[in-house]
Amino acid sequence: MTRKLVRSAVVARGASEAIAADIELAVGEALVNAYQHAYGGEAGPLNVIIGFDGERFVVEIRDHGKSITPPVIPEQPPTGERGGRLFIIGRIMDEVKIIHPIAEGCGSALLMAKRIG
Repeated sequence: MTRKLVRSAVVARGASEAIAADIELAVGEALVNAYQHAYGGEAGPLNVIIGFDGERFVVEIRDHGKSITPPVIPEQPPTGERGGRLFIIGRIMDEVKIIHPIAEGCGSALLMAKRIG
């Protein structure tokens, strides 16, 4: 549901279908990544904050679980089990930043931006 709402927001703001699909994929990957790594596959709270900064769409996904270690976006396709989703997100979005931890030693936030104009 979150992915579709994000897609609708960027299309309403004038993004092409291709860009909207890319953003939807990146958000989906980020949500699954948080579910798997922050909460170990269990349900846990996520905050999704979206907005526009000029012609850029900005989305931040925050979890309150286990922090990502190490907090980096891989520049090469991963050879192991970790980093695949972050690699995909890094290739799709124009800017990606991990904020680690977000409060009191726990949680992570993934800040992503993409030009839609």
